[in-house]
Amino acid sequence: MPLDLVKERIVLDNQAGSQSTQVLVEGDIIVPDSKPDINVILRSGGEALIGDVRVNESMVSFSGNLLIDLLYRAAREDRAIYAMESSLPFEDTIHMEGIAPEANVQLTAIVSDLDTNLINDRKIGVRALITVLANAENQFQGEAVMAVNNMPDLQVLNDSMTVNHTVEHKKDRFAIKEELALTSGKPNIGEILLSDVRITDKEVRPMEGKVLIRGNAKVSTLYVGDKEDSVLEVVEHEIPFNGYVEAKDVTPKMFAQANLSVLQKDIRALTNEDGED
Repeated sequence: MPLDLVKERIVLDNQAGSQSTQVLVEGDIIVPDSKPDINVILRSGGEALIGDVRVNESMVSFSGNLLIDLLYRAAREDRAIYAMESSLPFEDTIHMEGIAPEANVQLTAIVSDLDTNLINDRKIGVRALITVLANAENQFQGEAVMAVNNMPDLQVLNDSMTVNHTVEHKKDRFAIKEELALTSGKPNIGEILLSDVRITDKEVRPMEGKVLIRGNAKVSTLYVGDKEDSVLEVVEHEIPFNGYVEAKDVTPKMFAQANLSVLQKDIRALTNEDGED
């Protein structure tokens, strides 16, 4: 006699796999026309940003850009240090057995090694090794037995458990625009050499039909003053921001997780009311 089982459908997140690959990026970058010739490279830095991700059966394809920043001493002697930025594209594929096209895949790109060499005073050779980490999740749908009907003599041991699953994956972008003033005693800006933006004090709060994202953007700027005898200066600012990501199935009782990253930054010197940078 078959059992009359009472079942309930459950949805679970299943770790489909994790893989890594290394991408070799090689190319030449050119000094912009507005910059003087290079005498010697003082510092080189790089950041890998992944822009496009395509998930197919057992395969993840991606593409992005390697952002390169240089500090260098110019061949001329009007000022000690100059800066420039450029980029090189990259793309590759990671094989991940068992993932489906609808899988949720998170990629992390890290610049493992960066080497720059001066080809001539207007051209720099770049060789970088980028490590890309991939984590994939599939959703599994199954059934759990809740009870057995019409068998009063059957002994049943019941237990309860909490089952969590992801109700929605969303991607969104926030634009932060702010005018920042130099602190008292700092000289006017001749040129911005380096800038860095980091997200701090992150807060993620689920609400009815949306998720609140709140935090601070910490901006660090290295610049040289507008006088001939100016030295390097560093200023730091914090910009608070908040916004909402619409997610119709979210409720306040749920747990929300968000990964925040800076995709693009544009930090430039503005003139004040006196016409000074």
